[in-house]
Amino acid sequence: MHSLATLPFLSALNLSNTAVTDDGLRFLANKLPSLSSLDLGSTAITDNGLRSLANKLTSLSILDLINTAVTDDGLCYLANKLPYLSLLDLNNTTVTDDSLRSFAKLTSLSLLFLSDTAVTDKGLHFLVMLPRLSTLLLDRTKITDEGLRSLAKFPVLSWLALNHTVVTDEGLRSLAKLPALSSLFLNSTNVTDEGLRSLAKLPALSSLFLNSTNVTNEAVDAFKSHYPNVSIRR
Repeated sequence: MHSLATLPFLSALNLSNTAVTDDGLRFLANKLPSLSSLDLGSTAITDNGLRSLANKLTSLSILDLINTAVTDDGLCYLANKLPYLSLLDLNNTTVTDDSLRSFAKLTSLSLLFLSDTAVTDKGLHFLVMLPRLSTLLLDRTKITDEGLRSLAKFPVLSWLALNHTVVTDEGLRSLAKLPALSSLFLNSTNVTDEGLRSLAKLPALSSLFLNSTNVTNEAVDAFKSHYPNVSIRR
């Protein structure tokens, strides 16, 4: 830690899977004011550590918190302090809809990873206030077709992961309204041939993932015959 303090102009730091603690993070936040990218995935940091970095590293644009013990309290505090945050990885954390409500202030946010969290359809409604959101990961969450209706309001959303969720063909009809959606992950969902046909309305679609779904080979072949530029993996 002390050796890093001699690098005041350091802009990116990866501390994932290390023994860094809240005290260590507080020390670094005071010594590395130029940090714009910080990876804290799979570390022991808590909300106290988040408050330290949010108070000092106000230019932070990339923050990875995957598999950490941070909670809504720390994340809500962070959202008030980091206006330039563009990527936030919260996969496998205890984040809930309460955090998403505060994220409306993160207007620079373009990539948000929420897989393996407790977020629900209600939380997605709060994200509508993020005009630059282009990538959203929601694998293994409680998102349903109701939540997909909120996602239809994201004009620049281009990458969406819904693997292992309960979304159905009805929800896909809402997604068909997304003008920029290019990559869609629907592995292990309840979609069928009908849902696949509704995706033909997506003008930017280039990659589609349908492993372990009810979509038939015949429907895939028919789709490919009309849209040969779309890659379908199943």
